[in-house]
Amino acid sequence: MLIINLKSYEETFGNQINLFLDPIKDILPNTKVDIYVAVNTVDIRMAKELYPHINIISQNVDSNKAGSSTGKVVPELLSNIGVSYSLFNHSENRKNFSTILEDIKNIQNRGIKLIVCCENVEEAKEILKAEPFAIAFEPPELIGSGVSVSTYPDVVKNFIDLFKNTDTIPLVGAGISKGTDIKNSIELGAHGVLLASAYVKSSDKKSKLQELLDGFVH
Repeated sequence: MLIINLKSYEETFGNQINLFLDPIKDILPNTKVDIYVAVNTVDIRMAKELYPHINIISQNVDSNKAGSSTGKVVPELLSNIGVSYSLFNHSENRKNFSTILEDIKNIQNRGIKLIVCCENVEEAKEILKAEPFAIAFEPPELIGSGVSVSTYPDVVKNFIDLFKNTDTIPLVGAGISKGTDIKNSIELGAHGVLLASAYVKSSDKKSKLQELLDGFVH
């Protein structure tokens, strides 16, 4: 599983998004890797309509009820446009940890599968109690650093060990910039990766995407 987070990089805004989604559309028939692309809230409907065969996901969702919840991205808004997945608790948009288990269950019961980010193994162990679709381990000090989370093999293995006898998918992220980073992460037991700038900032999107996907091949 490859999750590409476009974040709020200006170069991905509006009609420019085709520069990032066209290479993914072209490569989908030739890969067995599940690719998910997290698009900003303003452009997500457009992306979903223009690229119906790409698994477009949300960068955020809130547990608030539909109705008087101004400014919140409630699950029903996403379901209404055919979006079924969302990132949650990303290090750049952390949630209230005292209510996170209740919020995860609430959102998933309303039809949105969550890829919940965590900063350490202790957080992952707690989040697992809510049985989200996936948990992505992202040490905050490595995000955008170019130093891959796979350079922390003992910690990653401790994270992966939590998922024995669970249906939740273990992912890793932070600092992943090359196909070899993905290869190392998969060898450590991860089922996929979450990344952003490695793809968004690449000068040749098609070649970069192929390099990243090659990391899944063993």
